[in-house]
Amino acid sequence: MAPSSLAILFFALLALAPSGTSDPIAAPPRENDDQAISGRMERPWSILQFYMHDQTSGSNPTTAFVTTPQINNDTYFGVVAVFDDLLTRSPSIQSARVGRMRGMFTFDSLSALSLLQSATVEIFGRAGSISLHGQNPFLDPQRELAVIGGSGEFRCARGYATVSTAGNEPGGLVLFWNIFYRLDC
Repeated sequence: MAPSSLAILFFALLALAPSGTSDPIAAPPRENDDQAISGRMERPWSILQFYMHDQTSGSNPTTAFVTTPQINNDTYFGVVAVFDDLLTRSPSIQSARVGRMRGMFTFDSLSALSLLQSATVEIFGRAGSISLHGQNPFLDPQRELAVIGGSGEFRCARGYATVSTAGNEPGGLVLFWNIFYRLDC
């Protein structure tokens, strides 16, 4: 399948993903729960919220498909892509720019439409980045990835991120992210 056909198909599949923005803010674990479990005082949770603009086609795509294997299956097994997406404060791509998310994803299942995703989140004006990794079954209304670390002021970050499809825009999708993290060093 040609890369341009794959991009159109990928966008069409993501457009069918249910929107999960009716209650976009999940409550992070309570500090008392952690204290009761571990017997020690944990650091407080911090939350980052932003919208990611993933452009798979058009004049300025931010996602590039690296491999398009000649496997004839319904899950696009083996397709690999890299991305460098803009992060904004609200769903409009014209809203305040707050950072970038860079990384890659692989269609890694023979039986389901799902991505293995690794990414770093850089917030403008902050020193360092947060690292995310996990399974992203992108047709689910809300997905969860692990915060597996960070650099700079985010060194030793641990936690989780939730992502949901907020809507479509010409050439791509808008995704809503919540990142719940704390520094555990």
